[in-house]
Amino acid sequence: MRRAIAALILAAACWTAIWWRPALPPPPDADLTIEARPVAFAEGEAIGPFRITGAWHLVGSEPGFDSLSALAILPDGRFFAVGDRSYWFRFPRPGRPGAVELGGISVDHSWGKALMGDSESVVFDAPTGRWWTSFENYRAIMRADPDGRNVYVVPAMMREWDVNQGAETLVRLSDGRFITVAEGVSAGRDHTHAGLIFASDPLESGDPMPFHLAMPRGVKPVDGALLPDGRVLILGRDFGLGGFVTTLAIADPAELKIGAVWHAREIARLRDWRLADNYEGVAVENGGHGKTVIWLVSDDNQAKVLQRTMLLRMEAPEGAL
Repeated sequence: MRRAIAALILAAACWTAIWWRPALPPPPDADLTIEARPVAFAEGEAIGPFRITGAWHLVGSEPGFDSLSALAILPDGRFFAVGDRSYWFRFPRPGRPGAVELGGISVDHSWGKALMGDSESVVFDAPTGRWWTSFENYRAIMRADPDGRNVYVVPAMMREWDVNQGAETLVRLSDGRFITVAEGVSAGRDHTHAGLIFASDPLESGDPMPFHLAMPRGVKPVDGALLPDGRVLILGRDFGLGGFVTTLAIADPAELKIGAVWHAREIARLRDWRLADNYEGVAVENGGHGKTVIWLVSDDNQAKVLQRTMLLRMEAPEGAL
């Protein structure tokens, strides 16, 4: 009985942290440093086709380093992360030197720039330096240009998505199309998630077309990344009395049709309690020799007593996916 009560208290606290949106914090200090503290795990533990090869707790020297909700890899090998508290961060991977940079996620209005919170995804374009992010509560997509001009769009169909359950995932496909998916489950009995297909850059492509994403075993989509073969790796999350559930699934764009259900097939589920957390960001890179490397980052929701900013590295050998 005591265990059940404790689990209920923990679940309530974590859900409060996930749903609560406090006032925007002051920006972290420009001299921010990030320490990657190794976390124990079962060396070589298999998670579906992947093997865990690294786990770290990321700790910033300033309290503003938190709430990371999406991850990308820059051409110089550093990470580019966005948080849902209106800031972006560039920082080196564990064990490598490199500068830490940060900035505000702001959008251009007729009266000037304004910080915009609740950024949940990121797509980075190496050739141009542009990046895109989706906002869950605002149900918008923003493009940031290297010259500092940040513009956003609120597609009409996204306005119907639930607040705090909106555009959580944004992926650019190999053919140049963009897709975005809502975290919330659509009305109806099929338990799918509303999605939109943009013919190109969401800021330039005009009205998107709808589809629905079917996730495995009730988990919700919280991020996605393109695999080397052009398929999409989708990060799923759920929370129950046993804590956070993290899954990885694959969906094939060849099966993505306008107005139809797009099915994601689960390939991995994180079961190591030592590594469990609120993972919301995923990035993919070529590990050489045919290996595929994925990185996961977790959102601590400023609930540092209950959650951490975790970074996981996993790799799959050639042909495993």
